[in-house]
Amino acid sequence: MVETRWRRAFVSSAFAAALGLLACEEDRPKPTPSSGTPMTGPLAGAPRGEAPPAAQEKPAASAPEQSAPSGPAAPAEEAAGPSSYAIAEAESFLLSEPEDVGPAGPMAASSEGIFFITKGDGMYLARRKGDSFSAISAEREEFFRYGRGPALTKNYAYWISASGRLARSKRTPSTTEYLGPARSGARVHSLGTAPDSVAYLAEDGDVLRAMIWTEGKGAKVASPEGASITSLDVIAVPSFPKLLMLEGRSGLSPLHLRTVRFRKGGPELGPSSVLWVGPGSQPLTEVHGSTLAGTGGVALIATAKDIVTFGVAVLTLDQAAQSVSDPVWVTYPNGIDPAPIAIERACGETLVFYAIPSEPKPRAPQELRVARLGAAGFQKPEVLVRARAFNEISVAPLEGEAKPGVVVAFTADHRTWALTVRCKPQNATK
Repeated sequence: MVETRWRRAFVSSAFAAALGLLACEEDRPKPTPSSGTPMTGPLAGAPRGEAPPAAQEKPAASAPEQSAPSGPAAPAEEAAGPSSYAIAEAESFLLSEPEDVGPAGPMAASSEGIFFITKGDGMYLARRKGDSFSAISAEREEFFRYGRGPALTKNYAYWISASGRLARSKRTPSTTEYLGPARSGARVHSLGTAPDSVAYLAEDGDVLRAMIWTEGKGAKVASPEGASITSLDVIAVPSFPKLLMLEGRSGLSPLHLRTVRFRKGGPELGPSSVLWVGPGSQPLTEVHGSTLAGTGGVALIATAKDIVTFGVAVLTLDQAAQSVSDPVWVTYPNGIDPAPIAIERACGETLVFYAIPSEPKPRAPQELRVARLGAAGFQKPEVLVRARAFNEISVAPLEGEAKPGVVVAFTADHRTWALTVRCKPQNATK
């Protein structure tokens, strides 16, 4: 969903409408499949009392093109798939070919493969074997195209159901549990603890609260009094994770931080502080957090810097996580909405994967790039894939592999694609 003229105003009604889009499926033409390997069946992750989606044998869609598109970009509904860009010439990484693994929908990458969540809270897994993926056997009507994928812990997947409930299912075939009310269309984030603890948004009248749900302890409000949180993420420090909470407004948008410590009685919240006050937010503006060597962590926000500039604000926390440096802006040739970003530690570095317009002209194709993330911003960016537009990116480390790297999944042109990005030998230190 490229917007060449992004909105400057953010109001609560627009936010609600935008998130409503995440729970709606548009009627689009069906991609024409070609012959290929039969797809795998679903995990039995339907809610109690409901049968999981029936598995069907179906040929896989045609592979992505190998040349970059030329000329003006066609509307997304006319595009058959993303086009690879300099796949064989990546300087720092070994890339597999992008593979079509299923319809566009709520998904999350893992070392096992790509997990999908259906409209009925069922689960599919496009399994990985080496650098290849087995596509799922599912129709596009089973998924909300713009829905949010699950947060994955060691044993569970957590997501927000279309009915507005925090849901989870075991990563192996299982029934779905519902854990409490939540904001439909919002994300869930793992705090990286055992037992499981996840952060998410829930409605309290006209206010959006940041919540923490912990195994055996239930849910607890985590946002500061009086704040309405529009996006959150976690800097997953094992002993005391940090909760980043963006309060998106039409004028100035505060970024709150709160440290969480876990006691026998459950999560204990530290004092809330305002790290930064940014410009006005858009309905789909999100905050992304990560650990970063030598710092207290980093926060990324893709937003309008001013009336003519769009980009990513890189906010580096001091080691005490009490303040941030002045933002370093990674500017884009044009504004896009959404502006998907994913961060993962691999190859001895913190890597950021992001979609960006390839050039300033309206409706320009977008590029999926990878860069090293540091206090100075995005360093040494490299293009992985080009498509008409990217709606979601998910990244996960390859676990137990002799050749380290990450699994990358993305939605583009009505489909979900996956590839592996491995470290070259000189850059393979974990």
